[in-house]
Formats: sequence, C-alpha cells, structure tokens
Amino acid sequence: MDLKRWLRSNWDRAGAWTLTALGVVVLYVGWDRISATGYPAEQLPYLLSAGIGGALLVAFGATLLLSADLRDEWHKLDRLERTFERIESRLAETGHQPAIPPPADASVPGRPNGSPSLAARR
Repeated sequence: MDLKRWLRSNWDRAGAWTLTALGVVVLYVGWDRISATGYPAEQLPYLLSAGIGGALLVAFGATLLLSADLRDEWHKLDRLERTFERIESRLAETGHQPAIPPPADASVPGRPNGSPSLAARR
C-alpha cells in the first residue's frame, strides 16, 4: 500500500501515534534529567515541563486514537443502515410484508399511552 495514500486516509491515527511516541520520549528525557540530580529544586522544572507536557501528549494521542475508532464504527453503522434500507425498499417493491408487523402506538406494553413509537418519530 502506498504510504502517502495511507497517511491521507488515516491522518488521525498517524497523528495519534506520533503524539504518543513524542510524549513517551518527552517523559523519558524528563525522567533522565530528573534522575541525574538529587536536589528537588533542580528537579522541579523537569517535572513540570517534561512530566506534565509528556503526559498531555500521550493523552492527546490516546484521544485521537479513540476518535479514529469511533469514526470507523460510525462508518460501519452507516453502511449497515444503507443496506437495511435497500433491503426494506426491495421488500416493499415486491410486496412482501415484514414477518412481525409494527405495533400500534397505544397498545405497546410498557409504553405510556400517547407516547409515540419509534416509527412515528421518523
């Protein structure tokens, strides 16, 4: 697969892994600098800049990865919905009725009278 095409289509995943790797490097460099000195006054700047900055980079990378996964799930659900709509329209064209008819609004157990059904909300 062409790397340029993959990066265009998966920019969020590439960015997520880049931010995560950069965050891990920043955390490691901060840890290395902190471990080189025994004075807390000299450790504080590294803790603030590298510790918090590295943790934020890792968190942003994880957020981008979750966002990319959710986007993939949305695309899958959209495909399924389009498929079901095509099946439903083909069944309607051929005159087939669904095996289970949709319930009437007022006769559905567990739903208060007058509450609209899912079909009525569309």
